[in-house]
Amino acid sequence: MRGDARGQIVMAAIRPARAASRHPSFDGRISRNLPVIDEERGLVCIVEPARCGASVDGGGLRLGKVQRRVAVDGRFHEIAYALRADGTSEPGWDLMTQLENKRWPDGRRSDDHQPNLRRRLLAIIQYLAENGEIDSRGSYNSLGNGLWELKVEDIRLTFYDTDDQGSWDPKLGESVSVMGRNVWILPEDFEVFIRLGLWFEKVDNRALPSDIDEAHQVRMEDIDHDRIIEEPDAD
Repeated sequence: MRGDARGQIVMAAIRPARAASRHPSFDGRISRNLPVIDEERGLVCIVEPARCGASVDGGGLRLGKVQRRVAVDGRFHEIAYALRADGTSEPGWDLMTQLENKRWPDGRRSDDHQPNLRRRLLAIIQYLAENGEIDSRGSYNSLGNGLWELKVEDIRLTFYDTDDQGSWDPKLGESVSVMGRNVWILPEDFEVFIRLGLWFEKVDNRALPSDIDEAHQVRMEDIDHDRIIEEPDAD
């Protein structure tokens, strides 16, 4: 038995049962909204970021609504890259592009290792979208107040859930003890929509407060794009 196998068994025992898939009639066929998979490059995103015209939605005028670049549209979650206030800057996508093109500024690893880091991140993202959870306990962590991070070696990529309507209800999750270590369990009530936000490099045992603060700022800017602005009725 591998060193981590016992921990995985324990995790399976304490992991809460997930809600039904958001696609209850899913029959295993590929949806047109699912990404194309390229073994060499990883998941190919299918939605380009672009501003749309104003549209009426629920009685309000949704101004400047954006379409985000989608990493995976799975059975449980649609996971997309967050947009900053300018509507074009995408920190998470920038990370993936740097890794794919071997341009991540890390002198400790060979350039050829960077695409592998990207594939590993995308594999975690795909698993979360398809299963509503992350299988490996060492692949994610809570940063507090509803902000989470994906972990691959020293790379951290933050994520959070949203209703896609401009609201955010922080999901705190639960910390449990497994074999003498505290392990976070992802919230069972995550919204369908998950966004990949800020990335940073781990330089200490804990994330820097400045990185967490900026990650929350990215979250606020991203969610602001989805808010519905109610216009007064015309006379």
